[in-house]
Amino acid sequence: MILSELTNLEIIGSSSMEIKGLSEDSRKIKQGFLFIATPGTAQDGRKYIKNAIENGAVAVLVPEDTDDSYLNLIKDNNITLIKTKDIRGETAKLAVSFYPKQPETIVAVTGTSGKTSTVQFVRELNSLLGYKSASIGTIGVISDDFADYDPANTSPDAITMHRTLNDIANRGITHAAIEASSHGIELKRLEAVRFKAVAFTNLSRDHLDYHSTMEEYFRCKLGLFNRLIPQGGYAVLNSDIEQYQELCRTAKERGLNIISFGKKSDTLRLISIQRDVHDSVSGKYGQIIKTEIFGKELAVFLPVLGDFQAFNTLCAVGLVVGGEQPASAENFARKVFGLLPGVSEVRGRMEFIGRSKSGGSVFVDYAHKPDALLSVLSIMKESIGKTGKIGVVFGCGGNRDKGKRPIMGGIATDLADFTIVTDDNPRFEEPDEIRKEILAGCKAGAVVKEIGSRAEAIKIGIEMLKEGDSLVIAGKGHETEQIVKGTVHHFDDAEEARKVLSA
Repeated sequence: MILSELTNLEIIGSSSMEIKGLSEDSRKIKQGFLFIATPGTAQDGRKYIKNAIENGAVAVLVPEDTDDSYLNLIKDNNITLIKTKDIRGETAKLAVSFYPKQPETIVAVTGTSGKTSTVQFVRELNSLLGYKSASIGTIGVISDDFADYDPANTSPDAITMHRTLNDIANRGITHAAIEASSHGIELKRLEAVRFKAVAFTNLSRDHLDYHSTMEEYFRCKLGLFNRLIPQGGYAVLNSDIEQYQELCRTAKERGLNIISFGKKSDTLRLISIQRDVHDSVSGKYGQIIKTEIFGKELAVFLPVLGDFQAFNTLCAVGLVVGGEQPASAENFARKVFGLLPGVSEVRGRMEFIGRSKSGGSVFVDYAHKPDALLSVLSIMKESIGKTGKIGVVFGCGGNRDKGKRPIMGGIATDLADFTIVTDDNPRFEEPDEIRKEILAGCKAGAVVKEIGSRAEAIKIGIEMLKEGDSLVIAGKGHETEQIVKGTVHHFDDAEEARKVLSA
């Protein structure tokens, strides 16, 4: 594409050259590429302008306040220069110009927990409706026809996002569901994506190493509603959270249609949950959720475990309805709700791994923050825990919010009958110090073991199970890596658990 067709900004140098690609990573620059020198929290892209030029960059985009030393480097090498006040916003504009195609219907969900499950349920519901559908998020880009399980971020950078949307549109995908992280919203990775509906699941402590306060964290997520979705779209909101009224105000000010879900909802209301149900037709275990869908009571078998998944499926129903924007939302919502028996278990989210020889059950869950661990263990205690004891294996990541460590130690020992504190991506911190901070919050008198090796902790946890007991291996979920002192090691909780169960 010709450079002058990509941007309306002033071009210093040749504007008629062909641009063959875009990248913010100098290592990915090839001959004919435009290099975007973005200052980041960890690295300043301007430091890599020389590398980008050596790799074949023919044009460079920089912030307006860039030092003369960098500008002279670009000028001396006869490279075309573009300057902007908003480099992240301009990156998204360049990306959507270079990769213009998008699926016809795109929805997004934000919130602390439930994003991965919700986009999977949206994808599956759209597929059941007969649409070619995909989901983009924490576990990658997935559709019925292909899967890329190697994402760098929950919300990819703007160039990757628009390239992905362009690619899946070319594959015939008409419906896409995207996880919108607070980082992705704040760093403008989702700008210029044409959303029809957006949702908010919940808000609890997370990412405070980046956002500093819960107020700032919430403000970032609000950007999905007050900036990214156009007027006339749909806002799907959890009626049971304390931020609901503020979300409603924002949605109304933006001119959005509102669909709520939850126990207090007047559109997708959850009435009750019957847990531990075996469906004789499908042969699956799950739960029956009784609801009121736009005033009409309906019940359906849901083949996934956990109260939180009942909420996530209702959120998904709202997003599918909002994405289609049908003439009769009531009738369409009831039709979509009736498809819920066709959804499937989400990898690493209350995922049932198997039973031990002693008759205990083993689950893997992504719960890596206080609210999520509280939710998972509460559910286990209320249902499965009635027949036996509950055990939990977990740790906390290094170089992240330290304040949550003792909180999670307290939650684990308050709700579980036995707790094993282990390592979970210590990164550049000392693992024993992380475990020490977790143990400081553990309840006095609780049954607690400290086992640094995560594989050994899983093995011991499973060996402690008796008939009717359950073990939750929490923190990593779908992840397949353990990061220690900057070195990435392969590690998969489900894989390790299956090794023990099959031994």
